[in-house]
Amino acid sequence: MSKNLFIPHGEFRFEWFGEVLYVKWDGTFNYEAMCAYVAEHKDQVNRANLPRWGRIVDLRKWEGITPDATGLFNELSDWLKTTHCIAQVQVFSDRFFQTIAAKVASNVVPSNLHQVFTIDEAVTVLGGHGLTADSRIADLPKN
Repeated sequence: MSKNLFIPHGEFRFEWFGEVLYVKWDGTFNYEAMCAYVAEHKDQVNRANLPRWGRIVDLRKWEGITPDATGLFNELSDWLKTTHCIAQVQVFSDRFFQTIAAKVASNVVPSNLHQVFTIDEAVTVLGGHGLTADSRIADLPKN
């Protein structure tokens, strides 16, 4: 990662719910925001040190990614394959953004990636992989 030239655009947050890492994206992500996101994501996973886990990436408030940041997305995807992440679920607000994300991820989509439109669907998908989220996940916003 090179020196940051711009103020990061795009916000994210992480929260663990048992074996499930919930990640929320908000806004449009530039290179600088993706640098921060990748570093924090790796730190979250390394600190949790779980033998198996899954993640929900809530993209319902996501507005896209700048072209220069897609390489960092690819880097993170490659790194995730080296962890104990057994399933990933992306949650979208509509098919338009799902299509954009599919284009960004077209070269790196792992076989354990699923795309849905609600948090409840995401939890069900992860449950199908034997992952459990604690009950607090029901308190996440429905839209």
